[in-house]
Amino acid sequence: MRTRKDVPTRWLTTDEAGSYLKLSPRTLEKMRSLGQGPRWHRPDGGRSVRYDIADLDAWMLGGAA
Repeated sequence: MRTRKDVPTRWLTTDEAGSYLKLSPRTLEKMRSLGQGPRWHRPDGGRSVRYDIADLDAWMLGGAA
């Protein structure tokens, strides 16, 4: 199992996160609008959405959203 110490923080786009999770980007967008799915961030305070790999791993394991 990977932990935050093992994986450097890497911000993924919605497309990249979808590929990583084997979900469509549209599914992630829908989850965001419903307040579900993995934790996401707006690192620049703008319109772009990014996902931290550690947050995606935690969500896949059922630990956090």
